Amino acid sequence: MITSENCIELFLNKVPEFESSWKAHIDYWDGDSSGLSNDITEFSFFFIEHIDSFKSDKLESIFALVEDCLNYGTEPVKDAISTCFLENLVNFSSEAGLQAHLFEKFLGKKSREYCKAWDEFTGIKTKGINY
Repeated sequence: MITSENCIELFLNKVPEFESSWKAHIDYWDGDSSGLSNDITEFSFFFIEHIDSFKSDKLESIFALVEDCLNYGTEPVKDAISTCFLENLVNFSSEAGLQAHLFEKFLGKKSREYCKAWDEFTGIKTKGINY
């Protein structure tokens, strides 16, 4: 099971390049708990900024972990991955700050379903996800 306590560790294992951003994030909170949603948001911003530097196998690995979080995570993990990672990807794509074609082919079943539902909720059709 993927929990709030081990979720970020799994992402750090998949994306060791995130380590310095992660440390700066932890330092910002100065010993206080940042909360999983803030942690996943930090990862999403790192990911969006660096997505074009990741090779296909790295992207496959990251999105496999995202899918595992949605399938095997506790409710807080599922919520954070959905609202703080996937929504950020779709929102940045909708604002033309990120090309959906860079990630959409790596979306798993639940991830794709969530992105489509988010588009439906917001009334936006993210190119590559919905048409």
